[in-house]
Amino acid sequence: MANTVEYFAYGVNCVSEMMEALLGRIPKSYAARLNGYELCIQTWDEIPEPVRNILSADWGPDFRAYRIRPAEDKSVRGIVWQLSPEELALVKNWEMDGLWTETAEVIVHVNGQPDPVTGVETSVVTDPNIKIRFKGERYIIYLNDKDKMLQAARRSREIYLREKEGPPILER
Repeated sequence: MANTVEYFAYGVNCVSEMMEALLGRIPKSYAARLNGYELCIQTWDEIPEPVRNILSADWGPDFRAYRIRPAEDKSVRGIVWQLSPEELALVKNWEMDGLWTETAEVIVHVNGQPDPVTGVETSVVTDPNIKIRFKGERYIIYLNDKDKMLQAARRSREIYLREKEGPPILER
């Protein structure tokens, strides 16, 4: 794919069915490890209020989300998706980039490859107040209802694409 962007995903975004719901297809991917970050579980009360206001239409106080933040001597396992720039925009919209997360350019490591992969993008938070730090390598992918998450991802894609298109050409 020309103009491919690599995106390091963790949590629910590691699952091909979630990416298909969000992007409308399953992109190529590979497993990777991101050093210098830790995986956290952000609870409802730790989510920024503007984001909670958006999420409250579908979710409540039981909602939780995986987030990564910088942390020396920690690492996170995930998937690197090979996306088009438009698909990356869909992911950033889903992650509420600029409101809930920030995009960071990172270096990932792939088992069996001597050289790290540079120029990979991911979504991070810097909130030091997230209390739940994930320990270990394996984690439950869906912290929330799976079907509801997939439905929310499809709806996010549809709304984003509809708003991006704007009115029909004759009405512009």
